Amino acid sequence: MLLALIIVVSGTVVGSERSARSIAVDGVRMRDSSTRPGASLDFLPYAAIDTEGNDLPAPDPATVASPDLDPSATCAPGLSIGSIAAMTGHDDWTEGGIIDGAALAVDEFNAAHPHCQLTMREFDTESKDLGAASVAGQIAADSSILGIVGPIGTHDVDLVGDTLSAAGVVFALPSVTNPSLSNRKWTSFFRGVSTDADTPVAAARFMTRRMGLHKVCVVHQDLNETTDVAAAFTKIVGPQADRTCAATVGWYTNLYGDTVAAIEESAPDAVFFAGYGEQSAGLVTQLRSAGVGAAVVGWEGVMDIDFIQQAGQIGRGTYAVSTFQPILGEFEAKFRQVHHRNPHRYTLEAYELATIMVNGIASGRVVDRASMLAYFRAYHGYGAAREYSWNANGELATPPVWMWAVS
Repeated sequence: MLLALIIVVSGTVVGSERSARSIAVDGVRMRDSSTRPGASLDFLPYAAIDTEGNDLPAPDPATVASPDLDPSATCAPGLSIGSIAAMTGHDDWTEGGIIDGAALAVDEFNAAHPHCQLTMREFDTESKDLGAASVAGQIAADSSILGIVGPIGTHDVDLVGDTLSAAGVVFALPSVTNPSLSNRKWTSFFRGVSTDADTPVAAARFMTRRMGLHKVCVVHQDLNETTDVAAAFTKIVGPQADRTCAATVGWYTNLYGDTVAAIEESAPDAVFFAGYGEQSAGLVTQLRSAGVGAAVVGWEGVMDIDFIQQAGQIGRGTYAVSTFQPILGEFEAKFRQVHHRNPHRYTLEAYELATIMVNGIASGRVVDRASMLAYFRAYHGYGAAREYSWNANGELATPPVWMWAVS
């Protein structure tokens, strides 16, 4: 029996020192104790792969960077790193939860380094364009800030990139996946995650090279990002994409009758659906009802509570592909101890990028913005689940992609 696989791509702003905040955000783990359908299910890590679809080796724990190493380190007083995020306004629930990871790294560093105390400067965009532009100017004018973790969203990166690059301030992105940003020619730009151009390529190669799937139906929602993802996937699979069942569906539809019929008629090995959680749940449910026995792999757009809640047990065996890494148990435990909630997706990336910055300062090789930039350009090291080193454009030399499975 052939395995059918569905891929679902689915005013004045001031910097403040670190202060406790309580922001309600969901982590990668979405299980709860309710009685809703599928309550016992969750997206769990399945594989870490590169863009060729090959497994990435797990780092040796002894090589993983930590902010609490070498307590004898000394540094000049008054140095700081910072963050840019929407900590108030309509984006605060997501962005504050991510950037708390960077603050945790600085807190741990300071606790372990009595002779090298750093300040974490948090800059709040207030979810406004003027806010982002204002904080960029403040950061550029303050030479004590040697590096920035963030911004968190593409739009804010566009607003602050020119200013930070002109000032020579390293800005390391823990969560922004828009692939076009590295074309801006910013000299101090570094991305800490793979991009939306990497995930469909990795998924396509994993399917065809590792899973032996040869005939694919490509379906996508009518949105810019999902159209781009579907196009990238189709380019990689080439003639293995069956044009007779390719389809574009509305951005908020749950009516897939014609699409399901075309997939049944094609009888493919795989279906690639570029869409989001609620809509992917509707498609999977209707495919199952039609007798299509397909496993499901989803772009990270599927990885929200809507899919688990609406697909329920029908979603069991569904896979997803993402740019963000799993939240490991040790990190989750210490984050919860401080914040009394789960870390958000990309929180660990923010923690690891901040760790690179503070360790550079502790090493004595980073004393100002120019040396921080040189340190990042030459950096080669490991986080909890992946390698960090960058090419000339500020992209990861080996962008990691994660596969997940609902179980």
